[in-house]
Amino acid sequence: MKYTYRAIVERIVDGDTLRVSVDLGFGVWLHDITVRLFGIDAPERDTEAGRTASERLRVRLKDQEIVLQTIKDRTGKYGRWLGIVYHKEENINMWLLGSGLAVPYPTRKKPDPVNTNA
Repeated sequence: MKYTYRAIVERIVDGDTLRVSVDLGFGVWLHDITVRLFGIDAPERDTEAGRTASERLRVRLKDQEIVLQTIKDRTGKYGRWLGIVYHKEENINMWLLGSGLAVPYPTRKKPDPVNTNA
């Protein structure tokens, strides 16, 4: 089940993980929520490619309002929410793939992040 939220990016953890504040509506916010970008895998942050991916994502999204579409209604095994992020109607997951900053992450069910709309 997918849910869509308005959120603010607080911090870029690495090229495929963000910390966000999520607007639940009616003035209720959740802060410091970890979101793993669904369907992609960026290089580890201790590599040059990982630092580049993290920095490009930071420049693009830090302190920006985004639309977050969660993949499940719960966190994954590492306590992170899986999501697709949209900024100004652009699918950021796909932007990272198209920019060569990330590669597709294999999943069991393999939903297509290209055809998922906000």
